[in-house]
Amino acid sequence: MTPERWQQVKQIFQSAIERPPDERDAFLARACQDNHALRSEVESLISSHDQAGDSIEAMAVEAATEMLANDRAIVGKQIGHYQVLSRIGRGGMGEVFLAQDTSLGRKVALKLLPADFTRNEERLRRFRQEARAASSLNHPNILTIHEIGQEDSLHFMATEYVNGETLRQHIARARMALGQAVYVAVQVASALSAAHEAGIIHRDIKPENIMLRTDGYVKVLDFGLAKLTEPKAIDTAVPTLPKVATEPGVVMGTVSYMSPEQARGLAVDTRTDIWSLGVMLYEMAAGRQPFEGETASDVMALILQKEPLPLAHSTPEVPGELQRIVRKALHKDKDERYQTIKDLLIDLRNLRKELELEAEMERSLPPASISAMRSGQSAPATAHSTSSAEYIVTPPSSKSRSHGQSSRRGYYPQCDLIGWGAWSWSPDGRKLAGNKLRAGALHGILVYSLETQHYEKLTDFGGMPVWLSDSRRLLFQNQGKLYLIDSQSKKVREVLSVAPNKLGLGVTRSRDDRLIYLSLVTTEADIWMMTLE
Repeated sequence: MTPERWQQVKQIFQSAIERPPDERDAFLARACQDNHALRSEVESLISSHDQAGDSIEAMAVEAATEMLANDRAIVGKQIGHYQVLSRIGRGGMGEVFLAQDTSLGRKVALKLLPADFTRNEERLRRFRQEARAASSLNHPNILTIHEIGQEDSLHFMATEYVNGETLRQHIARARMALGQAVYVAVQVASALSAAHEAGIIHRDIKPENIMLRTDGYVKVLDFGLAKLTEPKAIDTAVPTLPKVATEPGVVMGTVSYMSPEQARGLAVDTRTDIWSLGVMLYEMAAGRQPFEGETASDVMALILQKEPLPLAHSTPEVPGELQRIVRKALHKDKDERYQTIKDLLIDLRNLRKELELEAEMERSLPPASISAMRSGQSAPATAHSTSSAEYIVTPPSSKSRSHGQSSRRGYYPQCDLIGWGAWSWSPDGRKLAGNKLRAGALHGILVYSLETQHYEKLTDFGGMPVWLSDSRRLLFQNQGKLYLIDSQSKKVREVLSVAPNKLGLGVTRSRDDRLIYLSLVTTEADIWMMTLE
């Protein structure tokens, strides 16, 4: 590497590390443009910096500089029965190259531990630990280890080659759809479930360690920081892994995705991976990290002391169930978090099924909108009806207050529901909407705040309120008309008008608020679907 080239690399590197991790990929794309070699060199420095930490940045830069100088010497070299083709990037413990397995005629990813690092017993131990930890697992969402070996002083690990990109690269380009974010989380949780069952805690779950294949399939990488615990069952035919424990007080992992106990240097268990996955799920859904600060110490302070903004703050259409899942995964008290990754996986799978069902129903809905129904005409004949027994509205109160909010149980005094009718919990679990009953009739919409313990009257008319997913807007009915009201501005607009007494008692919505299901009394009571503008 020439001095001029080194200055260019160093300048881009310094600018990159001053930015939050989730902004670096976009910055490198602008700074390096189509110069892939330049970008690869900068990414090596960033990876070394992240591994070493701010306090020993100079050491990381020095080590990375030596590795960069060796890259060109390695490409084209034969290592064992692997022909090195090109450099791919950097993993948790070494440089990664694309290589050809000359024995089996397949492409592999070859991770090399630099010769300088082999003199560091701790790095060498972690390199071997990663290989043993990952190779002990047999799961489609965990990177397959083919071989670990040594040629002269060079230690290497051969793994399956994943044709795709890291999750970090993917989310840096564009905001992920909620369905895709949940699907990625399901696959990561499934991989972690297999690891935890085998007594392995990953401890470094982050977008850089998640590969997305071109077909959408996920692979979890880098078990270099894995902590090995006692497996639940031992197969006597398989060599037992050595038990590796980290002493309390040693902070290992990537700051933005560390659990509170990890940030404190306390002993960790499987619930630390649950936290990290919760952070990653929040980032995929919101397009930003839940804890963002200018320095690593700022981020740690936020993790330990502050609650993240609700997902609905940046993503109003986020389903209430997804908000509940993230809140529970990110509970600072690990005893209030999901206790096992399997519990989280069950909730994620159920949410994914619901999102898929709603997407399928939306695809089957004709391109008619609610505006075509405002003239007072009955619902168009092309709309779809279905049995009302298939759609049951479940108030989120008991679920949201028993999952992820159990520390609040009994904190709020019960509000007086005497004289209330058709009450509805907001998806964030903080407000209750209902009707004040007078002489058996509905007289306006009221909202009770569980936080302030105060009532607020929104309207003087209407009833049967239903919250939308942003926990701010409500649908309600009055004399054959359906209205939408903003609970903060109190602005009301009519969204549907049918003949009086033709609007039935049931109104609910899809999780993304785009579909409204309601009961219309026509020749018989049916459930109708409409779009909401």
